[in-house]
Formats: sequence, structure tokens, C-alpha cells
Amino acid sequence: MLIERWCAGTQTFTTSGRVAKFALNSIGPAAIISATIGVSSLWVGGFIGPGQFSLVWMTWWMGDFASALLLTPVIVLWATQGSWPTQRNDLLETMLLVMVASAVGLVVFCPPESVVAGKASLSFLAMAPLLWAGLRRGPRDTATVALLLVCFAVWGTAAGNSPFANQGNQDESFLLVTMFIIGAALPSLVLSAEVAKRKHATATMRDSEERLRLAIEAAGIGTFEIDPQAAIARYSPELSSMLGVPSVSHARVEDAFARIHREDVARVRELYEDAFDPEGNRRLDMEFRFVRPGGEVRWMA
Repeated sequence: MLIERWCAGTQTFTTSGRVAKFALNSIGPAAIISATIGVSSLWVGGFIGPGQFSLVWMTWWMGDFASALLLTPVIVLWATQGSWPTQRNDLLETMLLVMVASAVGLVVFCPPESVVAGKASLSFLAMAPLLWAGLRRGPRDTATVALLLVCFAVWGTAAGNSPFANQGNQDESFLLVTMFIIGAALPSLVLSAEVAKRKHATATMRDSEERLRLAIEAAGIGTFEIDPQAAIARYSPELSSMLGVPSVSHARVEDAFARIHREDVARVRELYEDAFDPEGNRRLDMEFRFVRPGGEVRWMA
């Protein structure tokens, strides 16, 4: 109920803010209630001693939190975003990412016993495929890579080969590996959501610009951009053709004023300065005569 109302339900992982809210929901009510009832049942039944309550509770709570954070995105994103990529390059990159993540998981979390001691720093290699997925492949692949890595982490810790394995206390071992995975996966999910949001905004902007370009071409009009402080103007190819001037990346505004008919130039300059005056009408709306290089006079609106 909280996720549906607070995080937009199945759209939870589309923005960084919603991912953060989902994490708060996961770490809060659900995990706390589950851990408290579960560990209390074990304590009442005599399966754990009084001195173990806090450690077992913490392990249970972190396990529930990690499960929600790692499993839910995979289920939701694969269900809402469909099948594997259909574009050849996207498919190849996704497959390569999965293979690299698997190789890193084996090296980091299931190394030979001879290299386990003192090699906890190897665990930071797990960030590489997560960052790759977050920056290039989107939330779905990021969630999948995180789940893949945690499978290797749990496997290695259970076998006692993981850098986080503690032969004397398995609860502490799983607590350490869970905290590490959460610390790596949560920022990656936030990053991937933010990158995906920006890519979508960029694609939307490009689509809008293309529609505007087609509309301008169909209408047969020209456009210009002006930097009033630098007194530089940039004409569209259509406007350059209308004015009979070369199509260049920028032109001086004064050069344009020099081509305005002498009877109109004072009025146009006044309207131009008023448009860029903070207290003016903030728009250009005028008709005037423009003298093309060959002497031809054209009315411009």
C-alpha cells in the first residue's frame, strides 16, 4: 500500500527519488515487523539465547531488506519492460555484461582459499559491473547484475570462501555480505534510474526538435537565435536563404541592422532593444524591409 501510494507502484524504479522512497519503505515497516515477529518466535521457542537476539534480529532484518531491494526490481522491471533487447548491439552488450558480472562474482566472492585471507579489498571489484549497468544499460540490467552478484556472494559465504566469511559466526558473515551488497546495489539503482530519466528526456527533446524542424520546413519560414550580450545572431539555413546571406555559424547583429531599409532601421532597433529590456515587452513582433545583397527589397515579418 505504501509503495503504491508513495512510489507510484510498478513505476517505482523509473526515477532516483522513487528508488530512494522504495528503499525507505523496504528498510522500514515491512522488514522491521517481519524480523521482530520472526526472531521473537525463535527466542520464545528457545532456539536462540537471550544474548543472540540482537545479532539474529539484525541479520533477519538486513536479509529482508536486501531481498526486497534485490528481488523486487528484477521482478517488476522484467515484467514491465518485456523481453531481452532486440537490437543486436544492445543484446551483445547485455550478454557481455552478464558474463563479466558472473566472472567478477566468481573471482570476488568464490576465490580459492589461498587468496581469501586479507583479500577483502577484492570485493570492491563488484562495483565495476554495477556501474557499467547503471551508466549504460538501465535499471533492469542493473537490478539483474546486482541479483547475480548477490547469488555468488551468498554461495561463497555459505562455502566459507568469501572474503566476508567468518568461520566462527555465520550470522555475522551474512550480515557483512548483505551490508556490502546493499551498499553497492542501492546507489547503482539510483544512478541507473537517474541516467535512464535523462536519456528519456534527451530523446524526447530530440523528437520535439525534429518535429519543430519539419514544421518549419513545411511552413517555409526561417528562424534565428540571438545572444544580446555578445551581439551575435545565428540564422537557420532557411532564413539565410531568404536574406541572401551566407549560411554561417554566427553573424554580427549590427551586420543585420546594416541591411535593414533606412526608413525602417530606427523603428526596428527600438523594438529590438525593448524586446531585450528586462522591463520591456520581452518579444519581437514587427514587419520591416530588408535589402538583399543584390539590392532587392523584401518585406520581413
